[in-house]
Amino acid sequence: MQGILLALGATLIWGTNGPAVRFINSFGVSPLLITLFRLTVSTCIIIFLTPKPRSSLIMPRKAEMRKPLFWLSAVGLISSNLGLSIAFLRISIGLTLILYYTAPIWAMIGAWAIARERPTIVQILALIVSLLGVYFAVWDPKEGLRFDLIGILCALAGGAGYALYLLNGRYGVGKES
Repeated sequence: MQGILLALGATLIWGTNGPAVRFINSFGVSPLLITLFRLTVSTCIIIFLTPKPRSSLIMPRKAEMRKPLFWLSAVGLISSNLGLSIAFLRISIGLTLILYYTAPIWAMIGAWAIARERPTIVQILALIVSLLGVYFAVWDPKEGLRFDLIGILCALAGGAGYALYLLNGRYGVGKES
């Protein structure tokens, strides 16, 4: 039951991300500061909630920190959050999420680049269906399409950053812990 409540809480927090970033930015807080605050608070919450015998899994070991994919994952996590925050401020929230959720495409490209793993037809179909689902869930025609190259690139960079984080879980530090 605790896991379900944590998942519901995370979903609630994630769903308020775009409006929260816009609200906080209206007070002059930069996207970089918003991102650093989010990463710091979420890390503290994870450390607090992790059972103590497993808490050593949260802190990276020196051997893990020597791996390039560890640092790519860290850069990916930061670019995911920062790109998303900047995109929320420059383009519509719906378009931001559609572009951000191109992460599976970037993950497939990364899996091919790292391990020459080719996507199966089922994975490709699942990708198409999920992107269509995101489109229908978040696109609001009343918001209109604000074309802002920086906002679009930041949303795509956020998706690519999230893919780096996912790839680390599959091919890097995450597969060992």
